[in-house]
Amino acid sequence: SGTSNYEDRYKAVVVCIMIWLSYKLSLNSHDEIKTLNEFYSKHIENDTQYTEHRTIDSIYDSYKEMIDEIKDYMDINISHMSKFYELLKPLCNMITAYTKKNNDSVFLQHANQFVNKYEELFNDDNNNDNNPHNKVLSVFSKYYNNFGSNTLFSNTPKNLPPLPTEKTGKKGEAVDSKATEITVSSSGTDKSNHVKENPSSNITLPGSSL
Repeated sequence: SGTSNYEDRYKAVVVCIMIWLSYKLSLNSHDEIKTLNEFYSKHIENDTQYTEHRTIDSIYDSYKEMIDEIKDYMDINISHMSKFYELLKPLCNMITAYTKKNNDSVFLQHANQFVNKYEELFNDDNNNDNNPHNKVLSVFSKYYNNFGSNTLFSNTPKNLPPLPTEKTGKKGEAVDSKATEITVSSSGTDKSNHVKENPSSNITLPGSSL
């Protein structure tokens, strides 16, 4: 439904903000804070800046209520969560490059960087069925695939390199995956890709940026 897509858009943006926060926290030592949930308990849960303020046109009554929607994404070590920042950067750069004319080579360069980093995190031992790592990857794969089929700046879908669909070992052989697979549309083709996703999520790319 439209409301569900609206909620999911907000959730996806909050996930990206939490990734940025993890990256910033990882730059300094915080012995008392190991996970985002610990940061939430100490700095968000009872802070009136989060409990009494809301965004314009938001369906949520407060920032805290919005953040609560992704609490199950935050039970992850900050140092590990910050790795997703290296996935966020090429995605943002890719979208920025696409909005500029005659920038196809730069756009493709960032897209390939995104796919390579995604594959690394996809094959990570921490990526298991419906766990926080898997849920964060789900947000990124849907951003990427939805951007590929979005025609806001063009009449045709983007020709993006595909994301990996199953884990591979060090020598390239496929390995068993514990992650749930669902079918999502591949960008620019009639084919479908099986991507590890949280079956309950349905995130739509909000325009052309994060």
